[in-house]
Amino acid sequence: MLMKVGEFGRREVVVASAHELVTEVARRMRAHHVGSVVVVEHALGARIPVGVVTDRDIVVGLVALDPARIERAVVSELLVGKVVTAREDEDLDDAISRMRSHGVRRLPIVTESGTLVGIVSAWLGCTASCYRASCCTTSTSCGPSVSATRPTASRRAAGCSTPTPVCRA
Repeated sequence: MLMKVGEFGRREVVVASAHELVTEVARRMRAHHVGSVVVVEHALGARIPVGVVTDRDIVVGLVALDPARIERAVVSELLVGKVVTAREDEDLDDAISRMRSHGVRRLPIVTESGTLVGIVSAWLGCTASCYRASCCTTSTSCGPSVSATRPTASRRAAGCSTPTPVCRA
């Protein structure tokens, strides 16, 4: 059974503008307990992704290079190249392959017209691929990018005795 990206991705997406201060975006990431934001432009009421900024981008790309600039740096300074996205009706395995080929761990999910509707992470993608049929798959190994750990309490309570997948992608 093929899973579509839109069925598995998160619909709640923390966004930022390319013109915002990095410090404000970092505070938003902390407040929402996320490691990334999707940078968007607004066009006719739609949010169009133009990039993804991660906490690692901020630390390695800005703080480690020039800590004095952190207070005045804007998000656009951290954007590199064209954003890689996934369409909500796209097969999840294709999106995971694209993540690997582009070396990214997060893909904004867009509609056919390019409007942001969600985000899928490598961890979510690996989890879906590993447990495609149901949570009670008998497999304890998900290939080269996923390993399994003990079942969580919530999975045991739901009657699932198989380990929780942990993505190393």
